Amino acid sequence: MAKEKQAVPAERVYTIPLRAGRSSTPAGSKAGRTVNDVKRFVSRHAKADDVKISARLNALIWKRGIRKPPAKVKVKVSVKDGIATARLPDEIVIEKKEKKPSEPKGKIEELRQKAEEMKAGKKDGKGAAKRDAKDAEKQEGKASLKDRFKGFVKEIEDDTKEEFKESPVKKMLDEKAKKQ
Repeated sequence: MAKEKQAVPAERVYTIPLRAGRSSTPAGSKAGRTVNDVKRFVSRHAKADDVKISARLNALIWKRGIRKPPAKVKVKVSVKDGIATARLPDEIVIEKKEKKPSEPKGKIEELRQKAEEMKAGKKDGKGAAKRDAKDAEKQEGKASLKDRFKGFVKEIEDDTKEEFKESPVKKMLDEKAKKQ
C-alpha cells in the first residue's frame, strides 16, 4: 500500500529544536544556519516547497547576534496556496487589501504626456512666461554688469591719465626732456 499525502492543517504550532546543528557550525554562521534549519523543518512538516519566515521571527533569531541564536523557537505555521509561512505564535497577521485606482485613466495619460513634454525640453503653459522673463532679466543683468565693468575701467584709466599729467614725476620727466 502506498502512503497517501495527508492534508496538513491550515495553522499549527511547532517548537523547533535548534541546538543539535549548532555544535558543528562555525560561530560566524550560526544564525544563518538557524534560519535555514527553521525553513527546512517547516518545509518537512508542512509539506510545502516554498517557505517564508516573518520579519519578527527572523529578528528573534538574530536578536543576540550571529554567534548566539536561540536553542529552540516556537513558531506558528500556516499554509496557503502551497506557501508555508512561519511566524511567532503571538504575531498578528494583517492581510493586505488591494487598492482601487483612485485616478481615472485619462488623468494618468495626461500626466504621462506632461512628463514626456518636460523631458523633451518643451515648457508647459503654466509659469512659462515667468521663466522667460527671469531668463531675460538674467541676460540683461549679465550684459549690464559687463557694461558697468567696462565703464568702471574707463573711469579708472581716465583718472590715472589725468593724475599722471599733473604728477610731479611727469613734470620732472618733461623738464629733463626740455634740457636735452
